[in-house]
Amino acid sequence: MLKTSAVNILGLILGLSTVQGNLQHDLRDCHASLPRNRYVKSYGDVCLYFITSKHNWNDASSNCHHYRGRLVQIENQNKQNFVYSTLKALHWGDIRVWIGATDHAREGTWRWTDGTKLSYAHWHPGEGPTHSGFLFNAGYEDCAIMKLDDGGRWHDFDCGGIVFLETSVCEVKKVHHPVTTTTTTTTTTTTTPTTTTTTPTTTTTTPTTTTTTPTTTTTTPTTTTTTPTTTTKPITTKKPCSSFHPVASLVKYYRGSCLRFVTHNKSWNDANAECVSQGGSLLQIHGQHEQDFVYQSLRSLHWSDSGAWIGATDRGSEGHWKWSDGSPVKYGHWKPGEGPSHNATNANCAMINVDDGMWYDYDCEAVTYNQAYICQYNQ
Repeated sequence: MLKTSAVNILGLILGLSTVQGNLQHDLRDCHASLPRNRYVKSYGDVCLYFITSKHNWNDASSNCHHYRGRLVQIENQNKQNFVYSTLKALHWGDIRVWIGATDHAREGTWRWTDGTKLSYAHWHPGEGPTHSGFLFNAGYEDCAIMKLDDGGRWHDFDCGGIVFLETSVCEVKKVHHPVTTTTTTTTTTTTTPTTTTTTPTTTTTTPTTTTTTPTTTTTTPTTTTTTPTTTTKPITTKKPCSSFHPVASLVKYYRGSCLRFVTHNKSWNDANAECVSQGGSLLQIHGQHEQDFVYQSLRSLHWSDSGAWIGATDRGSEGHWKWSDGSPVKYGHWKPGEGPSHNATNANCAMINVDDGMWYDYDCEAVTYNQAYICQYNQ
């Protein structure tokens, strides 16, 4: 009996170790900010963090930024099924869970927090685009939840009130680690015995003979050759970007400017102020080559945020976009329906999206849209 019990206990321990090992393997590419527990799940190229603490939608969105992510974006039925079934499997204690959809910028036009329009939705009939609020709350129900007691269908609620404090699901892009190969080399050392032989030393003294030779002095004419002097100007090397504004961020060099990719989330106003305080400004993009460089940099850095603020704004005059130094935006890479063709009066500042590289316009100050950003310093 004791032997059987011991075997069962050992089997249980080994089983738990296997489960823990599989969990660590599944989550190996999840961002380091995320815990390794049953509330974090791997799905495609993101990790989903099911958060049990309750917040309003605005604070839940900011909380996801803390983990270098955003509120979950559900782009298809498979992902909808995965999120819903995971919540059920976790025996979720709340019936309402915040997701990342909002029509805060324009009533009835629902977008994810990265600015992309919803291509898939699972609204309860009468909710979302067909819902304009009720009684005195019309126009204030701008954020989406998933309801577990309604088959996972989506409903719209007030984003910032103290009444609707709900749990949430964050998604964070995976960080793919390079595979490291370790080679072990065995070295064999052979030691040969050393034999020392001592030979007696014999010293012989020879008498010294001194011979004096007359000194002859020969004078040779001196020839002076003058070589033309060539003056070479010193080569001026620009200081590397890493020596500029040393802060915890990533810096790249592009055609006379240092571009600093800052991962801290700020409003557009605060981000621009921080760039200016360091002697620069939010990034200006003047052509396709520079656009491609910035977009590829974000991709190569495995940027974990949805995008980054750039310096374009139309706060001075709706629809007339300028850079933060007042110069007009002559080149643009706007998503169709964004920028000059988007008439939302509170979406006055531009960000570049990391998924498609397109520009979107957002509220400059709302905490909901706090983003990472890119500073530019001219050398």
